[in-house]
Amino acid sequence: MYGLIHRPTSFRVRFSQGLEVMAHLLFLLFLLVCIVPIWPIRALDPGWLLSLSRQILKWAGLPLVGLSLLELARQLTPWRRHLRARRALVLGGAQLASLGFVLMIPLQIQLAWLLRAWTPLGASRLLLPLPSVQDLAVEPSLNHGPIALIYGLLFYLAARRWHRLS
Repeated sequence: MYGLIHRPTSFRVRFSQGLEVMAHLLFLLFLLVCIVPIWPIRALDPGWLLSLSRQILKWAGLPLVGLSLLELARQLTPWRRHLRARRALVLGGAQLASLGFVLMIPLQIQLAWLLRAWTPLGASRLLLPLPSVQDLAVEPSLNHGPIALIYGLLFYLAARRWHRLS
């Protein structure tokens, strides 16, 4: 009888550990699929920054699923302290990610304008006025604005809901 009582608890611990490992693998996979395709880091190049923002928006569902798996692992084994500490760290990161996704919208507009104004002759075209709304509507990078807003909202709601559960 003693073994039957503790068997579900050990199963919950193993399952929770498996979920935790899967969450970590999803976070690592997100980093790899965002950075490796555009590896030579050129932080001052507007084209590189636009491709990085596209990669982040394309794969942003992975860390969101990882957040969910980590929360499920914590709810299965609430007595594991390191999961509580990791959850607090992840909640702060989710709130920062939601802010980052919202700030990605004006950044993409500015980068698209800089990329269009970039010339090998120098920065003479950078002094041009900002493009009109009609010009910005046809920019391919601006199609990602609603996606960034949706991901920002999802990360914000997830962080807020999980903060209330603690």
